[in-house]
Amino acid sequence: MEAPLGVRGPVVPSLNFQKEALSQRALTATLWFFLTLSGAAFAQEKAPDGRPSLAWRGGAQELSRVLVRPRTPEEKLLAADLFGLEAAVMLRLSLAARELRPRGCMALIEDAESGRFLELTQRYEELYQRSSTELAVGDERARGLGVCLLDSAFGVRYRAVKGVSGELTEVRRGLAILVATQVGYASLSDEEALLIAQRVDRSAALLRSMMLDLDLLGASDFAGEPVSTLAVDELIKAARKRGQEERKRALSALLSPVEAVIQRMAGSLSGVRLRAALSADLASREAARARAALHLEELARLVPGRLPEKEVPVEVLTMKKQERFELAMRHAAAGLSEDPFSPELCFYMALSTDWLVDRVRSRSWFDRFLALKGVRAHDHRTYQGKELSEDVQFALDAVQSAG
Repeated sequence: MEAPLGVRGPVVPSLNFQKEALSQRALTATLWFFLTLSGAAFAQEKAPDGRPSLAWRGGAQELSRVLVRPRTPEEKLLAADLFGLEAAVMLRLSLAARELRPRGCMALIEDAESGRFLELTQRYEELYQRSSTELAVGDERARGLGVCLLDSAFGVRYRAVKGVSGELTEVRRGLAILVATQVGYASLSDEEALLIAQRVDRSAALLRSMMLDLDLLGASDFAGEPVSTLAVDELIKAARKRGQEERKRALSALLSPVEAVIQRMAGSLSGVRLRAALSADLASREAARARAALHLEELARLVPGRLPEKEVPVEVLTMKKQERFELAMRHAAAGLSEDPFSPELCFYMALSTDWLVDRVRSRSWFDRFLALKGVRAHDHRTYQGKELSEDVQFALDAVQSAG
């Protein structure tokens, strides 16, 4: 019998030793089981929609290498899918606008002939909060709002693309940071890279599901005929009822049946179901962003020159500059742990590092900030001839002068 590690000579394990070893192995197996389930410790091989994942492919250098220099056919397909995702989504949104235009939905925006679908959804959200007041006006915009409220062709598509702008930004910023570690000066720990890649996977999965839903809706005649002029007239008439309760009942009688149909149809869409399944993660992301925003407010007061002195608390003004930057660095680090995709937090971390350490160390943060702004110091096409903000110009100068 082999000797246990660290014991010389043949040894016969006692019953207690065997029980202890079994117990230890059981405990280890249990710990690995829960760590695997957590998702924070180990990335999943598949994205939430079942497609290949970026996050499981290794540490920071390997993750970014897959995007910049993919080797295998699978890696090339994954990189092409992620970098081509925004263009593919925008194409579907353009097709959605084209399909809705003959139905009268695009009348809600000023340029009905060439307006974009996202512009339509944004305008709809603004007017929906005061829909009865808007409808009562009875002009062309009011009629456009009435069509959107009554037409399931718009209502289902509106729910299908809920949150699309935010998810596009999430993918764009995540890819920009990862690529900047290979083509630039940005740096990431393996833990940071994994977190960023997981967020990219999640948002990419939601966007792919949205595209599938829009393709399905575009290929079917689920909404039937466009909303009639008479139906819009009735809706405007209901909005003009004098009494608040009477007006509310009249509008509900016309809109509730349509809303029920839209909710039922939207509930069967894969993107809507996936968003519901990821609702806890998405809520956690929003809460983290809110916490990061609090750090941004404090940073604006701490970093000298960001606010007029009259807006800076007296206790901050009495602090030494060194102390202000030290505290600012702590706030920036805490904020970035909540929202690593925030350009503003990256800039504050860069300013703090620049003052407390040196330009060489701050360059990685300035470069990460530039990447999130779509500017690359080594590529003049991303900034030459463009109007740059003061912060972007400062960061660009810092990266290019660091040597």
